[in-house]
Amino acid sequence: MNSYYGQDNNLVHTQESALAANKIIRQAYALVGLSLIPTAIGVWVGFMMNGLLVNIMRSSPFIYFIGVMAVFYGLIFMIEKNRRNSMGIALMFVFTFGMGFMLQPLLATVGSMSNGVNLISTAVFGTAAIFVGLALVGNNTSKDYSFLGRYIGILFFVLMVTIILNYFFLQMPMISLVVSFAVIAFSSMAIVYRINMAARGGEDSYISLALDIYISLYNIFSSLLRILGIFGGDD
Repeated sequence: MNSYYGQDNNLVHTQESALAANKIIRQAYALVGLSLIPTAIGVWVGFMMNGLLVNIMRSSPFIYFIGVMAVFYGLIFMIEKNRRNSMGIALMFVFTFGMGFMLQPLLATVGSMSNGVNLISTAVFGTAAIFVGLALVGNNTSKDYSFLGRYIGILFFVLMVTIILNYFFLQMPMISLVVSFAVIAFSSMAIVYRINMAARGGEDSYISLALDIYISLYNIFSSLLRILGIFGGDD
């Protein structure tokens, strides 16, 4: 009798943990979906400002880069500080609005090509397809992808150093292309790692999970769009 009830208690605990993990993942997906609204608004505002961001990038690249990094990581820090309350959601929407605003120059460049609309559509559907596949892999709780953490950390620093060197000094299109492919690989690893961590009960905040998924999807989309613009552009 004791053994029977003990097994039942463990099973209930496991089921409760699985339900809690699935709830966090579902909430994170919902928040990512909602975050696309302020992202789209940010893109629209960028177009309405008639290339202001591009002018700043060209006239003061150093100030632009430092400003973007300060706002980017500053908002991430504030979101993580409020990862369990409604302020975190509000900050998430501010963050995604800004990301949409910064995406406008790339969309404008690709959109100006004769087949620009097709390239953007391909990047959107390609990103969605990649995410579905990665989510299915990450949700497999029989697999432990925690080992990806160490590679993600190393690749992050390598990418950051490469991006900074190429942005300010080298300015080589080939390096930018290689970085775009590397960013897709890095972001894909990050999605699998974070979703698998959440599925295995290692995440207690859907806001934090949504933030990481959003950033990874943003990086995949923008990198894929750059690659398509280079290889698929008709101009």
